[in-house]
Amino acid sequence: MKSASVVFGFAIVAWGVLWAGGAVAGDVGRAEDRVADDRPGATRDGLRVVAYDGYGTPHRFQITGRVLAESQSTESAGKDSSLANVLRTVRAMNSHEVPDVELSVTVGGQSYSATSDADGMFRVRVLNLPETQALAVGPVPVAIGVVGVDAVTTTGTIHVAPAANAVGVISDIDDTVVQTFVPDKVKMIGEVFTKNAATLSPVAGAAPAYKRAREAGVDAVFYVSGSPVNLYSRLTAFLRRHDYPPGALFLKNLGQDSLFSHDTYKLGRLRGIADDNPGMAFILVGDSGERDPEIYQAFRSSHPERVLGIVIRKVPGSKHLEPARFAGMVTVNDAFDGDSTIAALVPASHKRPAPSPAQDTVAGATPLDDERPRASTSKSR
Repeated sequence: MKSASVVFGFAIVAWGVLWAGGAVAGDVGRAEDRVADDRPGATRDGLRVVAYDGYGTPHRFQITGRVLAESQSTESAGKDSSLANVLRTVRAMNSHEVPDVELSVTVGGQSYSATSDADGMFRVRVLNLPETQALAVGPVPVAIGVVGVDAVTTTGTIHVAPAANAVGVISDIDDTVVQTFVPDKVKMIGEVFTKNAATLSPVAGAAPAYKRAREAGVDAVFYVSGSPVNLYSRLTAFLRRHDYPPGALFLKNLGQDSLFSHDTYKLGRLRGIADDNPGMAFILVGDSGERDPEIYQAFRSSHPERVLGIVIRKVPGSKHLEPARFAGMVTVNDAFDGDSTIAALVPASHKRPAPSPAQDTVAGATPLDDERPRASTSKSR
């Protein structure tokens, strides 16, 4: 708790100093000429609507989003200077939410109404779709528009999983899929403020492991992080860039979620996902940098029939690496060696055949050599 407070305090000071240095904003302006065209938002007529990927089953779904002022910066697609990235991060964190905006959300040919709240957030949650309106398993497109302003529209996706006998992965983000060096607080601040989606580094071997798990029979992937929702565009761009499976991404809304109650926040997300997917069992993936082992063990203790296994990446430099902390968990020593670490936890009755080597190639992936540490488990599966 103390270290988190120090880090946040330092970040706020840095934020204020850099924001005051607005004379260098031209660097950001030049960088934003290279913004990705597929950014998750639409900007016109003073409003920007951002859709966050939703999730569901054929007869129930949820999708959320946010309404922001037009001037919000977007995520860079290039390897910009550290200064440009810092200023862009500050702008993203200094978001201007727009409340009381009426929206029309179209899913599966049906239209639903939503209104943005004081934090600019909106949500459509439907629990009992009739059979005639049931959604197909897979990605379902969503269209979102501002009522009365035809020019302001955006699109999103709902990831629909089977209602029964389904398998899901719930994954942490920081130091599990992207290297943020949480044990080294100064270095972590540098990663958060000076990097963008193109310059952040993935955890070695993680993307192929997640992709193989999806191919092996995982029906849905849920990403859960304590990062602020302001970083949604950056994180989704990073996941796409490195070929992680698409899925719903849960981030903190600092207008509602406590900055420091990480255990409560994350356990709440796990329970919410489980409640919304009563026919799904889960593989939990995290790291040793903070409290994923303890949080995941607490969830498994209260939901033993819902957890197929826990995978923990041992982060270099993290404390408390004693074996007892990882009892009954699969551990990965820094890098995911091979792509079957997560897939091995998919029940045999649920597994699909492995793809051919040609199909299994991940663009841009670096082959892992035999000298990398191998995954281990403190309990046989």
